Amino acid sequence: YKREEVKIQAWENSQKRRVEAEMRRVE
Repeated sequence: YKREEVKIQAWENSQKRRVEAEMRRVE
């Protein structure tokens, strides 16, 4: 269990959600 990996995963998840929200807005 590495804290850094968890932070990176959380950041990636937040970025993916942001991109998905942008795509939904465009449609």
